[in-house]
Amino acid sequence: MKTKAVIALVLSAVALAIFQGWRARQSAMLLVAANAEIALLTKRATDAERQSFDLTKSVELQRRLSPETAVVSSSAVPEPDTNAARLNGLRFLAQLNEQKLGNFTLAIVKPGEASISDSFVRLFGLTEADAARLNSALQETQGRIAQLVAANANSHVEGNAVVVTIDPFAADGDAIRLGLQQAFEATLGSERFAVMQALRKSMASDPFDQTFGGFGADAHTLTITRMATPTGVVFRLVDNRKSAEGKAAASIAQFPDPGNLPSGIRWMAPVASTIQDLLAPSPAR
Repeated sequence: MKTKAVIALVLSAVALAIFQGWRARQSAMLLVAANAEIALLTKRATDAERQSFDLTKSVELQRRLSPETAVVSSSAVPEPDTNAARLNGLRFLAQLNEQKLGNFTLAIVKPGEASISDSFVRLFGLTEADAARLNSALQETQGRIAQLVAANANSHVEGNAVVVTIDPFAADGDAIRLGLQQAFEATLGSERFAVMQALRKSMASDPFDQTFGGFGADAHTLTITRMATPTGVVFRLVDNRKSAEGKAAASIAQFPDPGNLPSGIRWMAPVASTIQDLLAPSPAR
């Protein structure tokens, strides 16, 4: 009888282990499936559709997750049309990003502009007054960054190129960044601000850094050449930057009009006038 009891206990333990392993696999599969569905939605959506995306789908996916993997338990998820549901959906997407199960991005600022994006207004339930306050803070930030870029820039001609160096201004930039974040926190309140910060932290590139050139954290060496092509003159800009830690990176942009820089480098506008001093265009290749 003792032998049978021992065997029964062993079998029960084995069965429990198998069940727990199956449940863990199911939870992992649900997370992968959730990520795949969200990725497909965002890939297919047009810009206008993204702006109207109310995260109902992500909330529905949360309801399907087990309590162990859900951001909040299914019983705590409110109806999809409420502001709380949208915030829970955004928390869920931030968690997927942090766990490397997703790559959700949210445009806080309109590309190349110092104004809040329509999608951010809708997803965070901003009033017209909220949006106006944030736009004012963004425009003030843009102006202060422009002044620092101009004050820390030096340019000279090298052959058929203009070389512009921009010294870092990290201390001043950090103060500007902090002021911008404080303006967002004061407008959004603690809960919405925390969700925005979680999303910023989970994204591969910080939206504020993209808009304001990293707030002067890096040293930049811009090499700008003008080239004649069959379709007209274009400008090529190579941005070699180095962080305070010594990490180097480079990016290339091409544009026809120095007065209308691409959105990703529009923070460089204060030095754009130097591009007009370029030498004669290079021959087309």
